[in-house]
Amino acid sequence: MKNIITLLAIGSVLFSCTDDDIRIDHQLNSGDKIVGFAKSLETVSYFADEGQVLVSFPINLIGTNGEPLSTDVDVEYAIDFDSSDATEGVEFNFASTVNTLTIPAGGTFVNFPLLVNTGQLNPIAKSELVLKLVSANNNTVVGQQFSTLKIVFVGCQSQIQLGNYSWVSTAGFSAPSTPITSTSVNNFEVAFPGVSAGGSPIPMQFNDICGDITVLGWDFSSSYLCKASDASYNSTTNQIVFNQLQVFNTTEESSGIFFDRKTTTYTKL
Repeated sequence: MKNIITLLAIGSVLFSCTDDDIRIDHQLNSGDKIVGFAKSLETVSYFADEGQVLVSFPINLIGTNGEPLSTDVDVEYAIDFDSSDATEGVEFNFASTVNTLTIPAGGTFVNFPLLVNTGQLNPIAKSELVLKLVSANNNTVVGQQFSTLKIVFVGCQSQIQLGNYSWVSTAGFSAPSTPITSTSVNNFEVAFPGVSAGGSPIPMQFNDICGDITVLGWDFSSSYLCKASDASYNSTTNQIVFNQLQVFNTTEESSGIFFDRKTTTYTKL
């Protein structure tokens, strides 16, 4: 019989709005406003030459206290060349020759446009473009923890099979069957092992980028960090292995481990 631990602490999260829902590096009612990328990681996947495609990634302004901005906010960006291996003119082109984007007065975000050269994506390996927000004006600052966006260009499609999997954890938990589903290209979802909320499994998200598997989080990532030290997929045995699969007491690792599933192996049925 499988062991299920109920996440009692989550009940209050479902029905209340607390400061945990607000980014922690600013105050809503005072000080400079914060700008930052909405996500730290984005994947761009194409498996055929569709020509040049425009994609966009939002840069958000937060901390306006419900009041519209009276002036434009200019945000400067740059490539982090040390962390990037994608090449301008190969995988991508910038939509503008100016390295500044403007959040208009009265607005709360601006989209970062990027042209993807779909016919130039590597069919056997990923490549990465890392962008950094450098500065913002008009009493606005860049939130350091939201200053970086990694864009992963993917021309290879995951070989992970969808369907039911059994799973077993070296922490002493197991279950005979749970589904792995696809949420989008190369992105997947499966129940986090041995934890439920209100009797229902809690989905965990992960992706497979050219064989590199990464846990992206779970449905309560806004309150509890979920991560694995590493993960792998064996196409011969149809097994996915997550090592040091853990949930922490808050969104920070320093808060200590809430749930530890150690090494958890999912095997296709």
